[in-house]
Amino acid sequence: MVKIIIEESGSHEAREIVSSALNSGMEVIAPDIALSESLNVLWKHCFIVKDLKSDELVAAVEDLLALWNGLKECPICSVAREVIQIASSLSITVYDSIYLAVARFYKSRLFTFDRNLEEAAWKLGISTLPG
Repeated sequence: MVKIIIEESGSHEAREIVSSALNSGMEVIAPDIALSESLNVLWKHCFIVKDLKSDELVAAVEDLLALWNGLKECPICSVAREVIQIASSLSITVYDSIYLAVARFYKSRLFTFDRNLEEAAWKLGISTLPG
């Protein structure tokens, strides 16, 4: 989600894909943990990496919340068993498994620029975007 909010490699493509999906009425689903993860990444950009100024952080959080309000939120508790099964069978983190479990639960494509997550999705038969 941060890729849509702040400028980094692949941001333009990410914005186009999400904008197109939302404008076409497609339901975009995110696990509830995605908001806190995104806030943490924005904080890190401001205070650790220092490539985001304080006023830019405030604006980025507002943009993130606007985006979040257009998404459907999936509570992790609804996919918890699937998360553990995926993490165990593929030897990947629970965090990555959450995104895969949500995509599988909703029978949807996974939107990711993370090559390792994309590879795991393929192993589960989950198609990816932009993939």
